[in-house]
Amino acid sequence: MISKLSSFLGGVALTVALALPAFAESKNEAVVQAFMQDMINKHDISVADRIFTADSRDHTPIGDNRTVEDFKGFAQAIFTGFPDVVVNYAALVSEGDKITVRSKVQATHKGEFFGVPATGRSVKWTELHVFRIKDG
Repeated sequence: MISKLSSFLGGVALTVALALPAFAESKNEAVVQAFMQDMINKHDISVADRIFTADSRDHTPIGDNRTVEDFKGFAQAIFTGFPDVVVNYAALVSEGDKITVRSKVQATHKGEFFGVPATGRSVKWTELHVFRIKDG
């Protein structure tokens, strides 16, 4: 009975925690929040200069971004293809130097995206990001 109650209460606590939109409780989480809120949702590519280092790596299904300029170009391609892209955060797990974020993305394909002409269709997808923050 105790283990079932503990599981239930843990599930309730997790559900409540996941419902909270603001999650910047640590410096590392603030870096991730700047990336997702300021860079992606506000389309401010200059944020990359503040939060990425020369040895940053971004692994995506489309390919790897190995420099800050690579990542800025990738972000600009997203903003060109999906100018109304919005990311909503569904979960956050933070431990040590790693932060995992599950998010839901909604956008309209209004411009060319990696050679695919605009379709005008609304799209939705889910993403899973794992960030490793080093030295803030």
